[in-house]
Amino acid sequence: MKTHPIATVLPLAHQATLRIDDPAHLEITCTEGSLWLTLDHDRRDIVLTAGTADVSFATGQHRPLLIHALQDSQLTVTVARAQIATTQAATLLDRFTRNTGKPLLPLAPPLAA
Repeated sequence: MKTHPIATVLPLAHQATLRIDDPAHLEITCTEGSLWLTLDHDRRDIVLTAGTADVSFATGQHRPLLIHALQDSQLTVTVARAQIATTQAATLLDRFTRNTGKPLLPLAPPLAA
C-alpha cells in the first residue's frame, strides 16, 4: 500500500510570525529561508535554516509555538507519523461491487498464487 504524508506548505514573509496553539505531533520543516521558533515557557531558541542539518523541529508539547521568519521563508507542517493511504478509493469501489457483484475497473493486476 502506498502512503503519502499529511502536510501543508506555507510561505512566511520576512518578519512575519505564525502561532500554532498546539504543535504536539507536528513536524515543522524549513524548506526555504530561515525561521526562529520558540515554545511557550521554553528557554530554548530554535533556528531552522533550509539546506542545513537543522531544518526540522518536532515536539510532543501541548503549548503554543511561535514561528518567526528571519527572511522570506517557506515551511512545511507535517502531522508526525500520520499518512493517508492512496487506496482510500477502495471505499467507492466497494459500493459498486455490492450493487453489481464486480468492480467497474480493475485497480491492480491479480496477485500471483
